[in-house]
Amino acid sequence: MSPIDLGLDESGYTFEGSQEAAKVSPVTPATYEFAVDRIDDGNTSEGRPRWLVWLKILNAPTYPNRTLPYNAVLPWIDPATGLWSHPKEHFALTTLCDGTKKLWVGDVRKEEVRQALKGVLQGAAGFMRVGLRTYVDQVTGEKVTVNQVRIVTTKRR
Repeated sequence: MSPIDLGLDESGYTFEGSQEAAKVSPVTPATYEFAVDRIDDGNTSEGRPRWLVWLKILNAPTYPNRTLPYNAVLPWIDPATGLWSHPKEHFALTTLCDGTKKLWVGDVRKEEVRQALKGVLQGAAGFMRVGLRTYVDQVTGEKVTVNQVRIVTTKRR
């Protein structure tokens, strides 16, 4: 049996090398069909509840099993005012539901309704426009280009 070439030199496997190998190039800008792969609970940098929705690209042989993130801020009570957030702040969640032709029933501010909506959205399909966004990484100072996703809610003529 012959040895497997892992592409390592005499310096071996390094952290820097693994970081570089782990970088995934952005998806080419276009409109892609997607299915909701999974939904992770999380918070924004301001502490607001949000879902990180992973959209799996379908029917694109160039990107097999590739997923892209989509952030959806959830309704919350603003600790400064004690009031519920304004509905326009949940635009991404509404857009995701419109784009997948799924509706939620009940008050999405309640945890049981959120969990039910997660179940409804799991596997739901739609179309997304994928673009590119470039920013400067605050830690490294390096220019980084990443994908930006917009859910398609209506077809253009």
